Amino acid sequence: MSYRTFPDKPVLHVGDLADPAQMNACFDGIQAELEDRTAAALLDGVAAGLACTIHGTAVDIAVGQAYVSGLLFTGGTSLGFGAEEPAGTYYICIDPSNLAAPYTKSQSPPGAGKLALCSVRWDGSGLSDLADLRPLGLKPACLRFSIAGAVSAGPIAYGILDRDLWVEDVQMMLAQTGSAGQTVVDVHIGNPGGEPTSIFTDQSRRPSIESAAPSYSLAVSGPPDTNRQATAGQVLRVDVDAAATEAAGLGLIIRARYL
Repeated sequence: MSYRTFPDKPVLHVGDLADPAQMNACFDGIQAELEDRTAAALLDGVAAGLACTIHGTAVDIAVGQAYVSGLLFTGGTSLGFGAEEPAGTYYICIDPSNLAAPYTKSQSPPGAGKLALCSVRWDGSGLSDLADLRPLGLKPACLRFSIAGAVSAGPIAYGILDRDLWVEDVQMMLAQTGSAGQTVVDVHIGNPGGEPTSIFTDQSRRPSIESAAPSYSLAVSGPPDTNRQATAGQVLRVDVDAAATEAAGLGLIIRARYL
């Protein structure tokens, strides 16, 4: 939006008295415009900090920076738990729709428009099993690999990371899903001079497609649970861990964020 067409720009003249209402409307409009442009250009995510830790019966959220729906949140707060709250797993999130109290806890996984920071287990009297769920980075990255013909088990691609990355997930597609078995893909990342290791400690999170699935089926991995924060200069290897009989035409993307 250009300055000349900015809707809250007041028309001022020499000798006019300062009008607080006009000035506040202008400043509010500028802030709203900047937030809209930020939301359009960047992913929701954590730029720095906001790590969660257990402190007695509270979860402390460290100082940092996160952008959600174009709004900046800086952490430095705590969420307490009491005996009146049911035992179970809770998600600590940023909810930009509630600016008076944007840091929330809920037993429901965060939906669209909310940003997860961590999950934690509450047993009615104490906290445990904290898991870091922060999506690090604001600029999207996408690494693409493909096989045009028959798919067989083994390494299919190698690479060198040229920038720091935080890996979101791995997505795969098969043009021909095959006649028996399933196709499973894994991604390995590690330092030069050594064998790269899987980003999935829990191997059930790897993307897989059964031979009974329709042609051109898509599969999305679960969240990687190790090596998720990779650095420039590390090596990458994509493996087909299992290939369905007669599977062919594999497309794969590693969705990530630049750090």
